Amino acid sequence: DKGNVSIYFVRSALEAVVARGIDPAALLRRAGIAPVLLQSSQSRVTAHNFSTLWRGVALALDDELFNQDSRRMKPGSFAMLCQGLIHCATLRLALLQMARFFNLILDDFQCALEVDHRHAHLVIRETTGRAPHVFGVETLLMMQHGVACWLVGRRIAIRSATFAYPEPSRSAEYQRMYSDQLCFDADATRLSFEHSHLDLPVVQNRDSLKDF
Repeated sequence: DKGNVSIYFVRSALEAVVARGIDPAALLRRAGIAPVLLQSSQSRVTAHNFSTLWRGVALALDDELFNQDSRRMKPGSFAMLCQGLIHCATLRLALLQMARFFNLILDDFQCALEVDHRHAHLVIRETTGRAPHVFGVETLLMMQHGVACWLVGRRIAIRSATFAYPEPSRSAEYQRMYSDQLCFDADATRLSFEHSHLDLPVVQNRDSLKDF
């Protein structure tokens, strides 16, 4: 069921909160997430619960990327990104603009749209030479794929996904989220889909943006 989220992402979102010395109890309560769920790796929460938590954590940290980059992604950045993307004619133009946006506001992640004769690829590379910030990559992937699907009003099927870090114990969750075709320890992180999707028109507008 793609309408719910692994408790792993809840735990990961709260790590920076705890590191900042903030009690996460109020954030969990406002999101409708029972603390007992954190005790089992099999727990799941609804997309609504997670999005509410996401907003709460972003405001608590003053960072929509949860301290995953050396530069803050200030609250409101994601909304401003979407405000610009709804004016793009096609998904291709929107994804190019989205990559430029993230490359402008982030220092440690390099985003790109790459295209070959069959597939388009949403690509993320880390630029610091440090140990991979896996949750940062996962969060950017959720943002980018989620926005892409919303812009064209349909779920974009991921044909394959590669990741620039070793296979995590939760890789079965990646199959649920992205594709059965997974590869790890790659040179970059990529979500690959049929390039014909790039010609789809952007169907969202200011009114639908408010709900999103």
